[in-house]
Parts: sequence; structure tokens; C-alpha cells
Amino acid sequence: RLFGALVAGNEQEARKLVTQHFAIRERISLVADELLSPCFQEIGRSWANDKVDVFQERRAVGLTLQVLLEIRRMLPQLDTATVALG
Repeated sequence: RLFGALVAGNEQEARKLVTQHFAIRERISLVADELLSPCFQEIGRSWANDKVDVFQERRAVGLTLQVLLEIRRMLPQLDTATVALG
């Protein structure tokens, strides 16, 4: 389903699918390994076989980056600044 949403440029459906997967798995690395990687492998194969145009692949990348940035904003911010004591 994500493949179809990304290739069609359906941002709303892509966002829903990725955020649902993240809500279930709770780790962005699992979203990447289980959902995004297989989807982009399929997009790559489809592009290589002239079933997907390069603009669709680039749009899919852009949509995915937008969704990942939205998920990042939902995560708690860790204070990683160095603390000076003394």
C-alpha cells in the first residue's frame, strides 16, 4: 500500500501508513527496515523496468522525508548539550 501511495503522490495516505507503523513498532529503525526499505526497493525495481518515472521516485523520497520529519517532531527532545559543572 505504501508503494502505491508514494508513487501516486498521495501524501495523506503515505503519512497515515508510516505513522501507523511507527505507532505500532515505536522505533524509527523498524519503520525503515520493515516498511521503507522494502518499499523503496520496489520503487527502484519499478524504475529500472520503466514502470515508474524518475519524477515519481523523487517525489516518493520527498514525501517520505516530510513524513519522517513529522515523526521526529513527535519524539521527545533529548537535552544533549554539554553541561559544565564546577
